[in-house]
Amino acid sequence: MKNTLTVNLMGMIAAAVLALGLTISAHAEPEQIPELDFRASWVGNSFAGHGKWVQNNFQSLHVTPEGVAIAVTYWDEAGRCIGLHYQGEVNEELLQQYDGEGGHEAWGWGTASVGVTAGDEYIYVVNTEGTLLRFSWDPPDIDSGSYEDQVDDVGEAHDLDTRGDTLAIALTNDQVQIRDRDSLDLREQFELPGVQDVVIAEDNTLWLLTDDGRIVQRSQSGEELPGEITDVDEPISLAIGHAEGKLLVTDDGPRQQIHIYDISNDQPTLQDSFGQEGGVRAGTPGQYEPDKFWRPTGAGADAQGNLYVTTDLTGGGGGVMLRTYDPEGELLWKLESHAFLDTYAVDPAYDGEVIYGVDEVFQYDPESTDVGDHWSLKAITLDHVTHEDDPRYGPRGDRSSTAILRRPEGQRLLFTIGQTSGGYELYTFEDEDSYIAEHVESIGDGGWPWFVDDDSGIWFGGDGGNDQQIEHYPFQGWDNEGQPVYDLDNPRTWDWPEKFTKIARVLYVPETDTMFITGYTEDKPSVSWGLIGSIMVRYDNWLETGGERAWVTGELPTDDEGYHPKSIDVAGDYLFTVTTRWMYGHDACVVVWDKATGEPVGILFPSAPVDEQSGWIDIYKGLQAFQRDNGDYMIIVEENAFAKNIIYHWDGDAH
Repeated sequence: MKNTLTVNLMGMIAAAVLALGLTISAHAEPEQIPELDFRASWVGNSFAGHGKWVQNNFQSLHVTPEGVAIAVTYWDEAGRCIGLHYQGEVNEELLQQYDGEGGHEAWGWGTASVGVTAGDEYIYVVNTEGTLLRFSWDPPDIDSGSYEDQVDDVGEAHDLDTRGDTLAIALTNDQVQIRDRDSLDLREQFELPGVQDVVIAEDNTLWLLTDDGRIVQRSQSGEELPGEITDVDEPISLAIGHAEGKLLVTDDGPRQQIHIYDISNDQPTLQDSFGQEGGVRAGTPGQYEPDKFWRPTGAGADAQGNLYVTTDLTGGGGGVMLRTYDPEGELLWKLESHAFLDTYAVDPAYDGEVIYGVDEVFQYDPESTDVGDHWSLKAITLDHVTHEDDPRYGPRGDRSSTAILRRPEGQRLLFTIGQTSGGYELYTFEDEDSYIAEHVESIGDGGWPWFVDDDSGIWFGGDGGNDQQIEHYPFQGWDNEGQPVYDLDNPRTWDWPEKFTKIARVLYVPETDTMFITGYTEDKPSVSWGLIGSIMVRYDNWLETGGERAWVTGELPTDDEGYHPKSIDVAGDYLFTVTTRWMYGHDACVVVWDKATGEPVGILFPSAPVDEQSGWIDIYKGLQAFQRDNGDYMIIVEENAFAKNIIYHWDGDAH
């Protein structure tokens, strides 16, 4: 049986209707909005969230002899800045400065950091405030960690390592500190210009990475030693394997591999390289394979000789993966995190079975009820080595916060848009077999009301002020070089409809020549940034006649903080909006609207399969909807807190 919730839609009153010159009935009494029958799923993270999730980034990795992989980051939305991973699981008890009792300044309860090391009693990080933190633990128990103590004003660090009674720290000011592992007292300090990483070898000498790509050997007092490595294209990190004492070097150059060096003699010798040479460029470009890497940020080996590798595609969310291999190179297990400031899009050619993100592609089973085993990474679409100027390479936000995939004339065309909208970056694909996308065009220079219709036409609703026109840039085909053609100098334009003081969103449906506009009026003004507006209006025959108003809502429902919906999309017979925060006791509540009448017909919300929880919706395109061939709907919603997207499956039955 469907439950019902009461929402006060007092905005649906005659005065608002008459103010816009429309003739529809008003709702004088509160309406009942039912909870629809639906199924919730997710994509983009190994875990559903709340207690367990894989963090947004892997800046550094340390592997213990027992096989605990500890990865740190300067930012995880929900505060998991130190992640402990063991045999495919992740810690549920987060490490926190002062055990979370307050007083911390860095993000993640004081643990935001870019370097980590551990021994058999303690875990060490230097947080982004320059404080050396120490946590006691009982390996391999990943939930045994507890705050121990700290040393203030150590300085900002790149990374650190420990062996025996020694703790070595590579600082961002070109200093290398040698401290006593137990007392944390400073024993030695020396300068090495451009130092980026440090590890302690079995003979207690230091191997250090510098920003010019050299890997050099030093004593703990800083004395130059003969060892040096200069044949790695783009080294990112160093580690010493626990099984054989080999030096592991991650290479972010064209090879995209882990290089393994024997350092037992004066001059290191390369013994092996792990991973397909070329990374995502190997084989079918972009296609995921267990031993293809993209921007490897860390490596380590446990006492059994198992190899651990982290990848972090952009350093700002997306393509984050931890993989573990046995000594023969076979994948043992993996954990992954792909969604950060990114709402995914269904590939219309595959009826819900293929989903695109800003820089990833997923295989998805829309019929599966086997929660947790219903999606897999299919491909990476960003090759930052070949296309180093790709706008997607770097932190999320500026026009790289949501993927929209269209197939004009059967060819893939990828649009990305920012957290605060602003216009589109356009990408084509190298060829039909390749998954690597190439940047081809930038369209727009600010503003919120941007939209791409199903025919790949681009719409802009205007900035307001002197720009009170709606613009349409139709897709005009492909040129001889396979690039999309838009006449950006000559859009078709329409003046804003009467009574709107600000247009926040426009949504056009080519199949029926229908336009939906959301925004604000003088008596229903904006209450916060980036919302879809306080009213929604449907116009029929938009291209043919300039729009004939069919219906208007009253004031759109607000969440418990008084905010109107954050995002909106249209698919099939319905419109879908999602709140920024809580509504009717649910996080990020989706309201489904009948496209024909403008009436709300039901709500969708985070349910048990996703731990009944979601973060705030705080990006422009925080929701995308798709109708499958069988009539069912997939509604994909940003879920930034726990690094995934929620997918609601609904059969379209509003009764």
